[in-house]
Amino acid sequence: MEPIWNLVIYFAVCAFIGWIIQALSDLIAKRKMTNSGFLYGPFVPIFGFTALAIYFFDLYFVDFPLYFRMMGFFVIPTIIEYFTGYLLEVIFKVKLWDYSAYRFNLKGRISLAVSTLWFLLILFQVFVLQKIIFDGINQFNEIFRIIFAISLIIYFGIDFFFSTKVFYYFSKIKKEFEESIGKIDLRKLNKKLISKIKSVSIKMKISPILKESLRKDEREFIEQLGKDKKDN
Repeated sequence: MEPIWNLVIYFAVCAFIGWIIQALSDLIAKRKMTNSGFLYGPFVPIFGFTALAIYFFDLYFVDFPLYFRMMGFFVIPTIIEYFTGYLLEVIFKVKLWDYSAYRFNLKGRISLAVSTLWFLLILFQVFVLQKIIFDGINQFNEIFRIIFAISLIIYFGIDFFFSTKVFYYFSKIKKEFEESIGKIDLRKLNKKLISKIKSVSIKMKISPILKESLRKDEREFIEQLGKDKKDN
């Protein structure tokens, strides 16, 4: 087993690779680079946590039949993705990904196509990338690796704190918005709420998914307002 500081660096490297993959997929699909992850920095934690989960799984089950390991390579990232999506929706009222348009999806959080892609990435990680990364990490002396790992932990802690604050503020705004939509008299626009929405959109320049969610809610609010006016 690799020392803990190597695993911290490995987590960061895999999270960064995940950010690159996500940014390139956005560039291809939307023709622009976006930071659509949870953190401010160029890291997607779910890739890092999945890489660590697979590392420990394969470490303890390496002598098991290959088909058993393959099942783990498919199931583990799928479970992590599902429960990560679930927690984000429950705690912060936001979806960072939505696979509803894909066939064989479960509540938009996971889908067979994406799980298959995860599986292929895991195979590449286990049989090719993992050794390359650890060999690269071990090129540096131990003192440097320890200091670097501690610096990464501090950085991720700070980033997670401020990112969580933004998402928590977003969830409060979204809740207020939903409560306003649910009021009987939709003709009375809540100016304070609208100003809050615009304010939080400005603060979320680096989080396009949150801004798009707010825009969607605002469009629904305006549509319902128009229907209410017609009815009266």
